[in-house]
Amino acid sequence: MVPVREGPVNEQLRYALRTWAANLPHRTVWIVGYRPTWLRDVEHIPTIQTGTKYQNSTSAVRAACEHSDVSERFLLMNDDFFVMRRQTIMPTLHRGPVREVERYYAARASGQYLSGMRETRDLLVGLGYDDPMSYELHVPLPVEKAGMAEALDAGRYLAVVHKRTLYATLAHPLGRPLMKLVSQQSQHSNSKSSCAKDDAAESRLRLDYGRTRQVVATAALTCRTGPIWRSP
Repeated sequence: MVPVREGPVNEQLRYALRTWAANLPHRTVWIVGYRPTWLRDVEHIPTIQTGTKYQNSTSAVRAACEHSDVSERFLLMNDDFFVMRRQTIMPTLHRGPVREVERYYAARASGQYLSGMRETRDLLVGLGYDDPMSYELHVPLPVEKAGMAEALDAGRYLAVVHKRTLYATLAHPLGRPLMKLVSQQSQHSNSKSSCAKDDAAESRLRLDYGRTRQVVATAALTCRTGPIWRSP
């Protein structure tokens, strides 16, 4: 399931779909939001996109959860996720404690995203999760419809709900840390061009949350498939 913004030009979606067809076994691709005219062989749920990008994407996820034809379990994707190696199992990954991610963003900028992070954290603390993990990674997230619908209901009053974090904390509190996965995968690979091939590369990924968004997608999804991909 992938939320798609309005606009006729979306080349990243075109190439993402090609990688999913080649490397990510699935039955159906659900496009929620805007459907470019060139798209074929997908299912579509139209939505009205009059809010912010955060509100529009949340509306798209809710629409998918409420649609009877969408499977009970699906992968929440973005239109720029490129799966470069064959995958069979997709884990639930996190980027560490929200407090650490918040510290990074607070030192560099403010805005809706940071406010939403804080509000989502405060909501989770109020629900009994004293030190929640952040699941706001640029990678696919396995989702169960009922759990996501409940999470969206819990965060319905937040202007910018961090829905991945809210859902995964409430439904799957034992996700895997991304950096540990990348580090483990580097030990399994003999190729000099493999992801996280040296300590310097891993340190760069660890320290720069902002720049990891696209790098992380490539690092996590281009590693060789192996036992580390299995959820705990």
